[in-house]
Formats: sequence, C-alpha cells, structure tokens
Amino acid sequence: MKHKHVLLKVLIVTFLVVFNMNVFGYIYHNGSSSGYTNDEDNPERDAGTIEVYIIDGADYYFSAHSDIISMLKMYELQDRNGIDYEMFNRALDSAVANMENAAATYENLIRTVEVTPYNEEVIDRLLSFDYYTFMKENGLNRVIGEKVESYLKKGDITGIYKETYSTFLYILKLLNVLKEEISPGKPPELSIMWELNDVCSKSSLFGSYVSRVFYAVL
Repeated sequence: MKHKHVLLKVLIVTFLVVFNMNVFGYIYHNGSSSGYTNDEDNPERDAGTIEVYIIDGADYYFSAHSDIISMLKMYELQDRNGIDYEMFNRALDSAVANMENAAATYENLIRTVEVTPYNEEVIDRLLSFDYYTFMKENGLNRVIGEKVESYLKKGDITGIYKETYSTFLYILKLLNVLKEEISPGKPPELSIMWELNDVCSKSSLFGSYVSRVFYAVL
C-alpha cells in the first residue's frame, strides 16, 4: 500500500510537470507554489512538486485537526457524558500520527523550496499588493492578517512554510504532553485543551489567509 501511495505521488508530480498545469488546492497555503519557478529538467525543484507537498500537508493537518476537535468535543461534554478514554486515546493517537506526517511533509517542502528559485513576476505582485485594503474589505482577523503580510510583503514565501512547520511541531508537542498525562479518571488539564484549540484555530486562519492572498494576486 505504501509503495502504491509513493507511485501515485510520482505520477501526479510527473503529470504537473509534463503538462505545466497550475493545479491548486483551496484552503491551506494553496496557490503559494506559484511563487516558485517551474523546472522541467528537475521535477524535484518545481512549483508542481511544491504544490503536491502543500496539498499533502493540508490533508494531514486537517485530519489531525479533526481528531483534535473530536477530543475537544468529548472534553466539553464530560460533565454530561463522561469521557470515553478509549475513544479519546484513539483520537489522540490518530492526531499524533497525522501531525507527525504533516510535519514530515513540511520538512520536505522546506528542503525543496530552499533550492528552488522564486518566480519574480509573482514576487513583484506580492510586494505591491495592498494588504491593508484586502484585509479590511474581507473582514480578516487583523493580527493574523498582519502576520501573513509580514512575510509576503517581503516576498518571503519560504518563511511562511517555516512558520507553519514550527506550529506543527508545537501542536505535536502539546499532543505528546496529553499522551503522558491522560489516564482513566484523570482528564487532561484544561489549559492544554485551550491551547490546542487556540493554536489550531490560528494555524487554520493563517493558512487560509495565505491562500486568499495568492488567489487575489494570481
């Protein structure tokens, strides 16, 4: 099964490179691969390859976020229903596995973009983009919007990925703290559940705002 997954990824990348198509996801950092050049002679350093990493990373991240939401729901309703610790731990194990995969995918993504030249036309659009008006017209969260702007107004797309990778590692750290602390009859500390909810919510908005900017400038 693992070999089939690898083969499928190779075929997707080959398709993108050979036909030079812009195929994007929609929600989490998607479109940002357009900020890098296409290199038909080296598909490992190509915008199409980068977008595949972005989509795979989003897949793992959203799966982990879904697991975390399941845990948050169980925690929220513990006074009414109690906590099914077997179910809670299954969600926790799944969240850890998905976040490990998300982090590993972004590690590969960063390694790839660090040796891939920027697409100067797209970078120029990012440098001249009116971020303030865009945020105001779309009612975006100012703090998170300004964080996105701090990278993109300098053309630092790679910095966006490094920021997200750091967040993934932090989420993974929180999840591993939960694994160490939770046991039947001993629910996790409320502060950890708050922090997980906050970090995931901010990360989702951050990735979404990046995608929205690229859809606006392309």
